[in-house]
Amino acid sequence: MNAETINRIKVRMENELSPSQMKNLENVLTEILYETSANGALPRRSKKNLVKQFLTAKRIEGCSKRTEEYYNSVLAFYEKNIGCDICLADTNKIREYLTDYQKINKCSNVTLDTVRRILSSFYKWLEEEDFILKSPMKRIHRIKAPIVIKPAFSDEQIETIRKSASKSKRNIAIVDILLSSGIRVSELVRLNRSSINLNTRTCTVFGKGAKQRVTYFDVRTKIELVSMPVINFLILPVSDFRF
Repeated sequence: MNAETINRIKVRMENELSPSQMKNLENVLTEILYETSANGALPRRSKKNLVKQFLTAKRIEGCSKRTEEYYNSVLAFYEKNIGCDICLADTNKIREYLTDYQKINKCSNVTLDTVRRILSSFYKWLEEEDFILKSPMKRIHRIKAPIVIKPAFSDEQIETIRKSASKSKRNIAIVDILLSSGIRVSELVRLNRSSINLNTRTCTVFGKGAKQRVTYFDVRTKIELVSMPVINFLILPVSDFRF
């Protein structure tokens, strides 16, 4: 394959040529091999198909639709702005891309490392599928970012939040279950009535990666849930009503 041939030649010549010479060699090889490919001697792969095949592989592995869409947006932007065939990008080229990406998008190191991880996963797949000889991401390590401990709500802040939601029993119940159980908002909106057990004060939620776990809520939350007309567990039969 064109990309594999070029990468193999680059690896063998890496210690013999300067970066500028290596770039010239890459351009010449790309031009000659793709001219040969156009004449029918070698099949030319579609760059778009590579991203599509990668996303299909991630979907089979259980990747969520939301994650798949994010992967697609990151890789589409990368493919558009890398300035060469994605199979021919070397380590230095990708480092320059990541540097420019942070400057253009003014993103944090956390976001930039997420982009790096997606590119690393993509190139690892290309290597495993024999589209390239060696992943250029192997020498690009994790981007460090400061770990900041987020402060917890004070008692005054909690009461202020509850007071602002006091006009609706539903809103009060939502605030209380979020505060006492620590579940995510995305987990709350998918929470079914049948997943809540008032006797044990527990609820079963589906978190990231479709992982199921049990969380606990306090007595005050139980009282608020029981007082809600549409979620009155003592009167209405259990069904799959959601918040």
